[in-house]
Amino acid sequence: MDRGVVVVPLAVAVVCWLHSGVGVHSGGHVRPVPAQAGAWFQAPRFSPQGDELIVSGPGYRGLWRLPVTGGRAIELTDEAGAGIDARVLSDGAVAYTTSRDGARYRVVLDPVTGATKASRALMDKDAAVAVDNEGQIFVRTGERYRQVATGDQYFGAVSSPDSQWVAFVGLVTGVWVYDRVANRLHHVGRGTAPSWSADSRRLVYERTLDDGHKVVASELYTWSRDQGSRAITNTPRRIERRPSFSPDGTRVAFDDDRGQVFVAEVRR
Repeated sequence: MDRGVVVVPLAVAVVCWLHSGVGVHSGGHVRPVPAQAGAWFQAPRFSPQGDELIVSGPGYRGLWRLPVTGGRAIELTDEAGAGIDARVLSDGAVAYTTSRDGARYRVVLDPVTGATKASRALMDKDAAVAVDNEGQIFVRTGERYRQVATGDQYFGAVSSPDSQWVAFVGLVTGVWVYDRVANRLHHVGRGTAPSWSADSRRLVYERTLDDGHKVVASELYTWSRDQGSRAITNTPRRIERRPSFSPDGTRVAFDDDRGQVFVAEVRR
């Protein structure tokens, strides 16, 4: 909104900037994505067209469609835990895994109506590119899995869209990336919640600070093999969590741990 030109003392301007929480490194504008009053969302993921976000509710319960420009969110499911590993498929359908009657199921939803397009129990033949088991990461090579890291408790294995790379997190050591082609392990550094760009060339992740009970600060970073890690936010008054790239890699969606979703512009 254009409010005209207002001259304020420098000290006041600095305080207002800090309070606003808007500050970006290696990027551009950050803006909130407004939703209906009382809505509380987290863990945003872009649609293939980049015009909508799939978001989850408190405790990762349920999934909703939310326009990137803001507006009323449309509920797709109210299932508990649906937002933990939800992802948007290339055709726009929304997939997630859930537990039912002691078994793990993969559910695929119509992105418009929320109707179930497919639902089936996950079997051994559905083996993923990488899995975390009892604090260790195993990556699939042919018909077998092999351990790729030692010395920490690891979790959160996420394979890149082209399946060449696997990102995961060490409880103490932070984010790691394993190159399945070169059989090489890269240490990204302190951080959690890694998410791949659509072209498999970059990661975006959070770097948090906690007081032993809860997260009290967080900034977002990107990583690539060529450029290493770069901070993309610098916001002392906002806690950036659970980031993800837009399909073209020019934006990152995230939440602030308080139910508000944001979209930030980032440089390639």
